[in-house]
Amino acid sequence: MNATHQISMPELIVHDPMHKARQGHIGENVYADRWRELMATPPDDYYSIWSDDDGPEETARLRTIILRHMWGEIGQREATVAASFIVWLGANCGRCMLDQARTARKKGIEHPTLYAWTIENKRSMGINSGIRTIEYLLAPPATVRQVAFTSPESPLTELPELSLRDTEVIDNVCMWLDTVEGQQFVDRCERDIKRISDQRRAIERQKLDPVRQIAESTADQMTRNGTPCHVRRNHNGDHGWFVVRDDDYSRVWPK
Repeated sequence: MNATHQISMPELIVHDPMHKARQGHIGENVYADRWRELMATPPDDYYSIWSDDDGPEETARLRTIILRHMWGEIGQREATVAASFIVWLGANCGRCMLDQARTARKKGIEHPTLYAWTIENKRSMGINSGIRTIEYLLAPPATVRQVAFTSPESPLTELPELSLRDTEVIDNVCMWLDTVEGQQFVDRCERDIKRISDQRRAIERQKLDPVRQIAESTADQMTRNGTPCHVRRNHNGDHGWFVVRDDDYSRVWPK
């Protein structure tokens, strides 16, 4: 009787965050895409001294970033933690933290991004239900629930189990962001965000019907002149674009 032997292959390490970049959110998706591109790029010879030869190829670039001040093997957990933090940088809160880091850098504060992250990540019982930013970033999706901004309920059903190593991964990514290579990464992401945002706005403007553009402009002008108005698609059975008064819905344009 012949026995069938199965060879188990090691799972490929992926640089995806705990929570996917939100659909349509330019910042999060740009940072996510650029990070994956960077992680797929072999490290330069100079930086390769920080990468051990025994680790998997897909973490070679990450090892050059976080092994300078850490010990141990870099695996899927470290890749997930780093990617989760990077994608958050593209969100509004993350980009605000980067602005705080720029201010700290101008003041000559050492490790300005790490400084800004430390302040951002502190626990404040009256803010965000007392949940730290790192807890949001690394909370398993099954523990996250949608609650209103003013709701007293916590957006997490339970706090995630975090390790000191999780915090050190983010600390080291912060310190890397203050290097020349890290700043180049942020600058490229910000340029891409602006370019894509400008393209989307231009497309939206092109979609506007010329008559609607006139109607929108007329309504804005009349409102500024003291007659509050708005634009309607149809009016009293007539089809087209119309400007009507806010108070009585009477038509003011076109006559």
